[in-house]
Amino acid sequence: MIIVKKIIFLIRTILYIPLRILITIGNLYSKILKIIDRRNHDTFWQENMQKSIDKNVSENIKISPDKEIKFYCPSKLASFRAKTLFSKEPDTIKWLDEFGSEKNILYDIGANAGIYTIYYAKKFGSKVYAFEPSFRNLDLLARNIKLNMLQKKVSLISNPISKKFIFSNFFQLEPLAGHAASTFNDEIVKNSFINENNRNKKNNTTEYMTLGLSIDNLTELNLIDYPNLIKIDVDGNELEIINGFKKTVKEVKDISVLVETRTLTHNKVEDELKRLGFKKVRQVNSNSIWKK
Repeated sequence: MIIVKKIIFLIRTILYIPLRILITIGNLYSKILKIIDRRNHDTFWQENMQKSIDKNVSENIKISPDKEIKFYCPSKLASFRAKTLFSKEPDTIKWLDEFGSEKNILYDIGANAGIYTIYYAKKFGSKVYAFEPSFRNLDLLARNIKLNMLQKKVSLISNPISKKFIFSNFFQLEPLAGHAASTFNDEIVKNSFINENNRNKKNNTTEYMTLGLSIDNLTELNLIDYPNLIKIDVDGNELEIINGFKKTVKEVKDISVLVETRTLTHNKVEDELKRLGFKKVRQVNSNSIWKK
């Protein structure tokens, strides 16, 4: 009888060994998950991880003997934009340097990854309103603002800018970070490179309804300060934006506008700026500079 009991006890012990191993593994797995979860919610750990990532994918550019700016570059296109800050559109840099000062507020409409926003805010210590509706570029722009510690200097506005409050379609041909092919409002798509043919040819076109608003809408509600410089680079939507800031520019005595125009809208843009009292300072390639 005693022998039988010993045999039964031995069998039970042998059978319980795999179960105990599984329980031990389960407990260990649970502890590991808790550690991972705690680390994922640890701000210090996340920030240090982000610093490590940013360090490995950023471009550092000197803008003066004692000032440097950094750009987050997760792609070749983003890196290209950073590296060509001074060479791609030297007239834009010249304009910012010519009219820039600590007190002069910049509207960067079509900010993309924010190379001119960051340059201006860092060099002059000025307030900048960066307007960028592209969800891919928005991520780049936000990272660049943080990377340069400009959260108190740069305000980011993600709504498309138009001539009034309007719900319409936002189009982007290439949903790549740093890409510029986007526009807003069904009415102006026919005057843009984002026409029906291009949209049908591209499988990766992004198109969605969103709320557009005007500069006048924002200033009338006292949501943003009045500008001294306005840069407009919006791939065909220039006239809509100008028609939406008429009241704003009338309130500012000393103001300059740099606008990139396409062939289809160039004459209308110039006529509208003249009606608002602007005089053309110079034309450099597709960029025209105006002063009032």
